[in-house]
Amino acid sequence: MNKYTQEHYDFIAKKVKGLSNKELLKLVNDKFNNLFSLKTLKAYKANNKLSSGLTGQFKKGHVPSNKGKKLSRETYEKIKSTMFKKGNIPHYHRPIGSERVNPKDNLIQIKIAEPNKWQYKQRYIWEKETGNKIPKDSVIIFLDGNQRNFEPSNLACISKNENLRLNQKKLRSEHADITLTNINIVRLDNVIKEKMEGKRQNNGKH
Repeated sequence: MNKYTQEHYDFIAKKVKGLSNKELLKLVNDKFNNLFSLKTLKAYKANNKLSSGLTGQFKKGHVPSNKGKKLSRETYEKIKSTMFKKGNIPHYHRPIGSERVNPKDNLIQIKIAEPNKWQYKQRYIWEKETGNKIPKDSVIIFLDGNQRNFEPSNLACISKNENLRLNQKKLRSEHADITLTNINIVRLDNVIKEKMEGKRQNNGKH
């Protein structure tokens, strides 16, 4: 049996706008005797499509409350040891050419410019080896499926549509030459479809 009632929904829907989850949680639990945990409140909002409208970002034109104000001498003395001086390099600085693993997709990125510009390593290598820019509608894939094999011969530039077709038809292989053959098959299939569509359109004009 669902322990949440229409009364719960009406109260939360009325209060949700402009409040963080923690702020809303306090109001709800004060009203309904600790009915929710932070986790269950988030789930309830998601399930019922209730949104605070907060994005976590300052709106355009937002003026910080401390703009134009000078630090007090007491505050300055407390934090001056942590302030960067002009020309100082922070201890966590990574030089150009450094590599890191992007935790979102486990792919390797390489630092290509200061102060903090990174690029996926496979894209960097492909552009460097070919001398070409990657088209906006294209991706660089690892032909053998090994995301740590950055040999130029293992990298291929294909359109997002071709990448989708490879995934849908399960045409990827651990053997680079087989995947490359399948890419050519997908491309040939696309050409045939385009020509057939062109013929149908021309026939429809008569």
